Amino acid sequence: MDDDLGQVEEENSLGRLFLPSLAFSYFATGTLGVLVSLLLIDIGETFSVSEGVMGQINTLYSIVAVVIALLMGILSLRFKHKSLLLMGLIFIGISASGCLVAPDFNMMLVSYSLSGLGWAMVSPMCVTMIGEHFPLEKRASAVGWIIAGGALPFVIGAPIIASIAGLGGWRLAIIGFVIPILLASILLAFIGLPSISHSHRSAVNGKTYLRSFKSVLSGRSPIACLIGDALRSASFIAILIYGASFFRQRFSVSVDFASIWILGAASCYTLGSLVSGPLVNGFGRKT
Repeated sequence: MDDDLGQVEEENSLGRLFLPSLAFSYFATGTLGVLVSLLLIDIGETFSVSEGVMGQINTLYSIVAVVIALLMGILSLRFKHKSLLLMGLIFIGISASGCLVAPDFNMMLVSYSLSGLGWAMVSPMCVTMIGEHFPLEKRASAVGWIIAGGALPFVIGAPIIASIAGLGGWRLAIIGFVIPILLASILLAFIGLPSISHSHRSAVNGKTYLRSFKSVLSGRSPIACLIGDALRSASFIAILIYGASFFRQRFSVSVDFASIWILGAASCYTLGSLVSGPLVNGFGRKT
């Protein structure tokens, strides 16, 4: 009871930029992915590789993200959550800069994989900070806003990237859209997020960390949630990451048309994220 009361008081003390900062951070993590999704064929032509080979940058991205995500539990015990989130955004910025100047496919492959590292740092920290600073009944809505922020790059970014790329190619789209968004997100997160993390208020050792893994992997509900989210992620990636390239290659549609298709799919995803909070409060979490 005291913990819940303290959490409510802490939520009231948070600045107005707290949730927008988290949502915008999640938004920024997807900007480079949108560019690659929409312009994968064009990037492949730049480096003289096929679409199938070019698509392997997403494979390496995912491998790096999985490895770093498993290590985030340890890192979150040693470093402040705000610091980890900012570091993740910086890694994505480095990734975008590396892609911008990449002279060949191998450099592009390595550079883009760093964005997987950054995403694996930003994403869990966003959810963790919501869990720390929001009471249970408000977490679903807050997480919904975060997820919506992650879909907005496809809604907003796809047409903008298509327009910029039409003027000067995919590298210009990185300069004109991806990098400015990342810089703005770093500034907003630095200003709007608190530096205090609950995990640094009490001693947490390695044994506690390992026990937390055991409790997750031995529980039916956590396993069900992990499987469900894996399926959600798979569908999201299949539709929004590879869908645009498939439509362009199979039906020879323009980049502008593909961007509109992405916009429609991502808009539905965003809407679902935003309405999930009220639905959870009205019908229960499991329902």
